[in-house]
Amino acid sequence: MGPQNGVLIRLGSSNRQAGPDLIAELHRSSQGVVFDELPMPELDKNALDLDTAQELFGQRRELTDKALLTLKVLSQEQGRLVPTYGGMLLFGKDRERYFPDAWVQCGRFRGIEKVHIFDQQEIHKPLPVALAHRRQAPHGHVQQTLLQRIQIIVLWQQIQQPWQRGL
Repeated sequence: MGPQNGVLIRLGSSNRQAGPDLIAELHRSSQGVVFDELPMPELDKNALDLDTAQELFGQRRELTDKALLTLKVLSQEQGRLVPTYGGMLLFGKDRERYFPDAWVQCGRFRGIEKVHIFDQQEIHKPLPVALAHRRQAPHGHVQQTLLQRIQIIVLWQQIQQPWQRGL
């Protein structure tokens, strides 16, 4: 076989042919390179909303060029500081131009089956702050179940924790 004739991967009890994106991801993974740390050399540091990033870190960390390189938000590319894919996903001013699916959609469901959506919202803000901008349920509106409240709290904590630690 080999890359010229196709690469097979094991999924459960069957073998499947891998597409070019998966092959590239497996190759990067084998070399210890992750997608979000790859540079975007066509852009420069000004493509990032560093004011929003600094607001998130607050007083815990000053976001100097060195700190942004350490956090892998920026990368050194041919003597220039350029955003990484991860940096653009988190703080890109024009993020949706490069990642059109990088936004948050919130929905509230009736009951616990998650079949009937009665309220939804699209949030096109920087990803680390997107949940903070979700619409709050008006008082007296249909109550969320305990399970839904727990899911929101857990998701919020998972997103918030890296910023609280000051990565």
